[in-house]
Amino acid sequence: MYSDWISDWVLLYTIYIEAPQIKKDFSITTGTIYEFDEEANDRENTYTRYKYVVDGKEYERGSYDMEPCEGMRENRTEIMSLQYTVAYNNDDPQKSRILVSPKQFEEYGIPFKDSHQTIYMEFWFCK
Repeated sequence: MYSDWISDWVLLYTIYIEAPQIKKDFSITTGTIYEFDEEANDRENTYTRYKYVVDGKEYERGSYDMEPCEGMRENRTEIMSLQYTVAYNNDDPQKSRILVSPKQFEEYGIPFKDSHQTIYMEFWFCK
């Protein structure tokens, strides 16, 4: 229960505090996912850890706003081998968001390319 409260707080902080700060002045890079929450299929959102490089420095972040699909555990190796788009704040590159869904790309005014669509439909679109 305590960990659920923490994850809810982190998710709200990321969405309502950090996301607007990132959107004010951001750049794009690519990143990779390197870890998933062990309970990924047991919760509504997955805690996903990702890393990316800005100006030669590697950053690591976590995200609670990734929705898991059935069978994700079996595909983790493949999911983690892919490159993902990461938006980061130019003043503080530690503030970032990994973008997976069409809605996330739209929020940042970034075109959702065919390569994004392929990854999204294969691993993240859960309907």
